[in-house]
Formats: sequence, structure tokens, C-alpha cells
Amino acid sequence: MVDASFHLISAALRSAAAALHVSNPNPRVGCLLTNAEGMLLGQGHTQRTGGPHAEVMALRDAVAQGHSVQGATAYVTLEPCSHHGRTGPCCDALIAAGIKKVVATNLDPNLLVAGQGFALLRAAGVELLDVNPPALLDEGQMREVVEWLANTPMNPATKNGAPVANKRTLEIAFEH
Repeated sequence: MVDASFHLISAALRSAAAALHVSNPNPRVGCLLTNAEGMLLGQGHTQRTGGPHAEVMALRDAVAQGHSVQGATAYVTLEPCSHHGRTGPCCDALIAAGIKKVVATNLDPNLLVAGQGFALLRAAGVELLDVNPPALLDEGQMREVVEWLANTPMNPATKNGAPVANKRTLEIAFEH
């Protein structure tokens, strides 16, 4: 049986697609906010570099529609960022808005985040449901991925010049 989280994350992924050709070099991220009854309160996707991220856009959309997000659930296609760059941390915005639960599909492999967003949300009492696809790997498959990354001399995947995956990043993903 497929639960509502699957459908809402799928909708967040469709929202993320709207950032195609817009958000580079930032990742395409989508975010949906729902109340306890599952009613959609707001949605958003990552904007142009230097602009708001998906979570902030979803919060703004909810407010523009006259909805309170206190106690809401955020469905996000990537771990909310936790560092100051061109924008403030998305996890701080979610905490300040009173979001009660975050359902996220992926640990952010950017070494500036890499689990820190989840840690800050947990520390603030936000319930987390991490539906990280690597969590679907069995231990043997996970070891193969970690081994491959550890022995790859140069990972071409970067975000803003920072490597986005390394052995420790994946280990963090599998600790939860």
C-alpha cells in the first residue's frame, strides 16, 4: 500500500521540475506544505541563484493564500540547507515558521550541509521522516557505493565548487 507521503513527495518532485533551467548551479528542489488533515497549504521550488529556496517559496505561498503553517508538515525533495550563503538556512525558516514535521527524500550531499540540516531540525524538536533512497540499499550495496566513492580520485559532481559526495557523506546518510 502506498501512503499519502509517497503522493506528496511525488508532487514535490513535480514542483522541483519547475526549477529546471532556472536554479543552476543550485539543485532543483521542490517543497509542499500540508496541514494535519493533508490539505495543501503552499508549494514552491528553488528560484534563480541567490533567490529563495523551495522551502521559503512554499512558506511564502502558504502565507499569500492566508494559511497558517504552524504545526504543518513539509515535504521536501532535499534536506533543508543549514548554512548561510546567498540566502539564509532553510531549516531555520522552517523552524521559525513552526513546521512540526519534515519528510525529505535525500540527504544533501553538499559538504556544507551533509546531515546538518536534519540535525538542526531534530534539535529544534521537528519530527523527521527521511525517505532517503540510499536507505533502501542493503548493507552490502551501501558498502559498494561507499567503497566506490572512497576510491574515486576525482568526483566530477560539484555544487558551487564544493564536492557533493564523499565517503563520510554516505556514512552519515546510513547512520539514521
